[in-house]
Amino acid sequence: MIFGFGFVMGGFCPGTSCVAADTGKADGLAVMTGMFFGIIVFNETYGLVIPFYRSTSMGQITLPELLGLPFGTVVFGIVILGLLAFKASQWIESSR
Repeated sequence: MIFGFGFVMGGFCPGTSCVAADTGKADGLAVMTGMFFGIIVFNETYGLVIPFYRSTSMGQITLPELLGLPFGTVVFGIVILGLLAFKASQWIESSR
């Protein structure tokens, strides 16, 4: 989750952050630096989190199973959240 959040905040995926860093963009370099820093921190602290890291092996579980809701309800909810996010983005862009 932290890994994905960093990419969302930077606006890059791993490949585009490499290209941006290579072309001299500071934000691409920052994302790449954060990515490598995170890899090093995880590697150095892995011994401390092994019990937690292995405790989440629940097998294959889906969001509807986790929430205890029917599949269609979860899909409908995700679609509504997506539409609301697009509407919020339009509102933010038009208010500038």
